[in-house]
Amino acid sequence: MHFCLRNRFVKLVFYIIIYVFFSDTISHAQNIGDFRSNGSGDWGSIASWQVFDGTNWAAATNYPGEIAGNYSVTINAGNVISTSGISTAPMGPIIINGELQLNGSNTMVTFYFDTPQISVTKGLTPSATIGFNNKSTLSLPANSTIKVWAGGLSSDCSNNQRIHIGTIDFANCNGAPGSVFTFAELMDAGGTLDAEENVPSLSCLGEPISLIGNYSGAIGAPVTYSWTSTGPAPLVFFPSADIQNPTITPGAAGIYTISLTVKTLKGTILYSNTESSTMVIPPASTTENKTICENELPYLWNGLTFTQSESQTATLKNILNCDSLATLNLTVLSAASIE
Repeated sequence: MHFCLRNRFVKLVFYIIIYVFFSDTISHAQNIGDFRSNGSGDWGSIASWQVFDGTNWAAATNYPGEIAGNYSVTINAGNVISTSGISTAPMGPIIINGELQLNGSNTMVTFYFDTPQISVTKGLTPSATIGFNNKSTLSLPANSTIKVWAGGLSSDCSNNQRIHIGTIDFANCNGAPGSVFTFAELMDAGGTLDAEENVPSLSCLGEPISLIGNYSGAIGAPVTYSWTSTGPAPLVFFPSADIQNPTITPGAAGIYTISLTVKTLKGTILYSNTESSTMVIPPASTTENKTICENELPYLWNGLTFTQSESQTATLKNILNCDSLATLNLTVLSAASIE
């Protein structure tokens, strides 16, 4: 087969594969697998739920948390989802627009939801709420958060209704000792301690980047800040990694994970929360090797014209308006080339 013809065929197949891949990605850009309540009922009953299939909300074949995933779970306004005891597999955030009722007993019942966040929506009428009944403990993994507002936690408010995060007894409804938050304190503050960071998803190599840290939720003593990173090269937080808003200057291209941990001391207990973000630093120079057929000359690339096998370098501005150098090593095959 003539190499140039084969080269065009390979390119065509490649573009078809890319088209199919991206078409599939776009068509699945919604939250396939997300759950929402289908009326009132028990959490562990599949009849209580619908699941998004990419186009429509369909009858669920399992309940949220029965199978691990990163799907979100929404309890719709007007719906009451209850449980008398549950321990879920990992899942995405839980959004409460209706009611989640935790039905405890005369002995303590623990309700474990393996989710990074429970969010009780603010400002609804009637109020969205998590109800604690009898002796009941809402337990979440370490570093999880709860967003909640006035009316968002309801109970008879004894010290037998609790919220655990990891190994920490984070809040008791009433009668909490000085080191434990009360439900009222959580609702007044908008929820549990939650780190908040503003990190650009893309930035330029070698240019200073200002990081912004903050927090929300209940605190005891004033919070402290601590920044860390992982990636292709160490990052220096200037003037310190222990201030709210440091500056970094990436010295290597690649993908970085930047994390902010905030801590607060209430009584004798140290509470903390960490948020992480991904930042991409494009390379300042790239090199591409390309082979074309002789009949494709002259070949235009980034404002440069190629008339033979050669290498040329273009000075470009990337999407961030950063300077970058792009080099093309072009090989031209003669029409007589035969495999």
